[in-house]
Amino acid sequence: MEKSGLFLTRLKQLRADYSAFFRQLRQVFRQCCCLPGATI
Repeated sequence: MEKSGLFLTRLKQLRADYSAFFRQLRQVFRQCCCLPGATI
């Protein structure tokens, strides 16, 4: 029981990290797209 609870907490933390990472990535991507002469 204790182990599964710890695992769930770890999973939630991982999901939060991933969402923050993707949000940052999207922000950088948007900035790159706004640059003139961007090849992307």
